[in-house]
Amino acid sequence: MPVKVLLADDEPLIVRGLRKLVDWGSLGMELAGEASDGNGAERLLLAEEPDIFISDICMPGKTGIELLKLITERRLRTKVIFLSGYQDFSYAKDALAFGALDYILKPIAKEQLERTLRKAIALIDRESEAAANRDRLLSYESERRKLLQRSLVEGLLDGQPPAPAADYQVCGIAADCPGYTVLVIAIERLGRQAALTPEEQLLKYAVFNLIEQQVSAANSGVTLERGNQLAVILFHHAPGLGQAAALGTAAALKDAVYGRTAAGIVVGRGESVPELAGIAHSCQTALADLAQKIFFGADPTLPEASEPARHRSDDLYPEQKKLIDSLLSHETEAGAGCLARLQTIIRSLAAGDRAAAIGYYLSLVGQVQLELSRFGLAAGPLAPDGPDILKELGDSETFAQLAARAAGYIQGLPGQLAAALKSWETADLRKVKDYIAAHYRENITLETAAAIAFMNPNYFSAFFKKHTGENFKDFLLRVRMEQALRILLTSGAKTYEIAAEVGFNDAKHFSEMFKKYYGKNPLEYKRDLNRG
Repeated sequence: MPVKVLLADDEPLIVRGLRKLVDWGSLGMELAGEASDGNGAERLLLAEEPDIFISDICMPGKTGIELLKLITERRLRTKVIFLSGYQDFSYAKDALAFGALDYILKPIAKEQLERTLRKAIALIDRESEAAANRDRLLSYESERRKLLQRSLVEGLLDGQPPAPAADYQVCGIAADCPGYTVLVIAIERLGRQAALTPEEQLLKYAVFNLIEQQVSAANSGVTLERGNQLAVILFHHAPGLGQAAALGTAAALKDAVYGRTAAGIVVGRGESVPELAGIAHSCQTALADLAQKIFFGADPTLPEASEPARHRSDDLYPEQKKLIDSLLSHETEAGAGCLARLQTIIRSLAAGDRAAAIGYYLSLVGQVQLELSRFGLAAGPLAPDGPDILKELGDSETFAQLAARAAGYIQGLPGQLAAALKSWETADLRKVKDYIAAHYRENITLETAAAIAFMNPNYFSAFFKKHTGENFKDFLLRVRMEQALRILLTSGAKTYEIAAEVGFNDAKHFSEMFKKYYGKNPLEYKRDLNRG
């Protein structure tokens, strides 16, 4: 990169002469600008920040000495070479005292100017190399401190014995605070996924970098990225701050992140501890708090841990029974309503406890499976090649996912049940029909027949109608009326005797039902038959 040179003199002839006097390109230089007075030179100096400034020491506006002072005040690296037509030693003395590289008298000798320019280049090169070495050293020291800080912070979070206080001091970790609190932060839309897309990686970098800047600028703690989470150890520089300070910091970080990136973050807040040795405990409680918040999500209807649950465990059983009845009777809308109410009850009972929420849903699925097992089906998942619902429920990352998986599985059971029943429905129907054929004389009810088939009465009623085309009550009446007609035609039994024989305790009621079924009462039917 060429060395930039700025020329300034109130005599145009001098400026033109300087331009032609030296082969600037062969020296690795380029002219970055020219000024005809001190004010113009000042503007160019600040705008261009040249490597070399060749200037008349006395010009209208600002003098060369004033410009040299400006360069020193602004800490520019510009090397200044003064030109002057005065052989006054005081000028040279002042120029050199304020840091000028050289002082050349007019008329300007080419050899002297080139010699001074080479001297300037050598000085610039040495300073550049020194600056580069200094930057490398600073970078190395910075990287070393970062690595040491990461190691120390990881040790604190993992519960390793504290390091010497001097190590913490070097890395900016306050070792003598009256309190510490750990925050563990996750980005809402990233969840717990391991692999991120390039866009998600960029979002994570932007969010975590912003949080690190906020924490560092406030001198309030240190941060450590761990996978898709960022741990923050907050320093409480005064006693009694603890949770209040942690809450304030969490709220400020949420606002800052959303304001700059429109991303939401979830902040797990750990317990405050009085010394470095307790930071691992604070971290564990922060992770647990984060896991619960991610699982349940932001929901103002969820009670705080200190509040009593809005439902009792006794509320579960009635809704479970309604749900099972709706499944057995194929009442889809009723079942969906039960599942929605159960979701509300379970969320309230769990009260922010992920394990409890999963446990309630595992119990619900188990109860449904147990009820279905009473119909001759094996307990557990109905389809051998179906999903492992118990594992899926246990692996749910959010309450919404847990509820959706349980609901999806349960709502699919009627179809699975119907498919499973095809292999044994004929035998069970035959069993019920055979029982009625043998016991029609007795008091047979819907509950009696359902028990024979190991079914819920409501489900049995729908099941019987679906597979026979008639209601159970109509089927039982038909069997009794057919038997009554057989007895009437093959014996001389009286009406009350026939009624008792086919399960009627009231002969009058039997006669009415017979007439309704055949159009005539028993006496009329037999009389007309004999006449014919």
